[in-house]
Amino acid sequence: MRAATGAVKGNAKGNAKGAERADSREPQAGIAMLAVVVMVLPILFVVGSYLQTMTGRNNRLQLEVKEERAMLVAESGVDVALFQARSGVLVAGPHAVYHYSGSLTGGGSYTVVATYLKGDGIDNDHNGLVDDANEDVFEVVSTGTLGTSQRRVAAYLGFSPFLLPATSALTMVNQSPTDITINGSPTLSGRNYTVAGALVGSGDTYGISIEQPAPTTRITSLLTAGEASHVTGVTPTPSVGTSSNYSAATFNSVVNQARNAAQIVIANGLINSNTTYGNAITGPQYIVYRNGDLKINGNMSGAGLLVVNGNLTISGTMTWKGVVLVTGNIDAANGTASVYGGIVMGPTGSSIKMKGTADIRYSTAAINLATRLTGRYVALNGWQEITTNGGG
Repeated sequence: MRAATGAVKGNAKGNAKGAERADSREPQAGIAMLAVVVMVLPILFVVGSYLQTMTGRNNRLQLEVKEERAMLVAESGVDVALFQARSGVLVAGPHAVYHYSGSLTGGGSYTVVATYLKGDGIDNDHNGLVDDANEDVFEVVSTGTLGTSQRRVAAYLGFSPFLLPATSALTMVNQSPTDITINGSPTLSGRNYTVAGALVGSGDTYGISIEQPAPTTRITSLLTAGEASHVTGVTPTPSVGTSSNYSAATFNSVVNQARNAAQIVIANGLINSNTTYGNAITGPQYIVYRNGDLKINGNMSGAGLLVVNGNLTISGTMTWKGVVLVTGNIDAANGTASVYGGIVMGPTGSSIKMKGTADIRYSTAAINLATRLTGRYVALNGWQEITTNGGG
């Protein structure tokens, strides 16, 4: 009996101690759990902040990529305007405006407005002058859109001609000309005339010039005293100087470009009838090209740029207002010639013959008339971003 009683008491004590140990472990487990939570919370906060930062950065990067792509789309619109300009589609004139739009295969779309600034009666460049030479440009505003991102740029296309100006009434590219014959009373005048034949009173130049590095003696040595008196201009007779506009390569390049740009090609090298190629006052004016010698027996008149890729012989009457390029020799000893503007003889042209009814008179107005025919608004004078609209 005592033994049973002792066993019961022993079990009761054991159970009590086990319960005490269990009760003591529960607070320890809670403390451990709290410690884990305390340790994990900062890590979770750091991870959450990192994820939030990376998400925001990724969104910003995506937005920046969209904006840069929108800028590239806007620049593509400027390229479209340049292509149209090179094609001769952008024609200058008061209030001339052209619109273009399109989409790119890689995404995005552009809209372009090309506006000619000169002649609109507005001081567009804010320099205090209305419609001055600086405003002889097309302002091209191109807007590129990609999704909700949009960029806008303004570019300015200036005039760029392939024809270099004649610097005197007669310019000789050949470094060693062999013959300049002046019979009677012809005129090679560097005085500046209008296309109507009136003296301007300013802008005078030489009667004859030769391209550098050849010295002026290459010309003066070919002139007698009587011939020298007919070469007038900005200096005492003979009014002779040098020029640096045309090298042989430059001259040949201009001839080739004129051939490609010519509106009129003279197929027959002999002109016997009355032929007219434009008018300097009422227009139109032309680029006229002859591939080979040209002989004028009849009456030929015109305005603009005349290019003879060979010799020019005038036995009839020739009246031209603008610029004449001749790759070979000029013989006007048996005809009547009147040129207002300038004549440029190429590197293979060594001889010019003139008589009393042949006159070459310098004219900046006539030269400018020819120059305008040979250019396009393709000179990129700069561009700038004018607005930015970033989207998501």
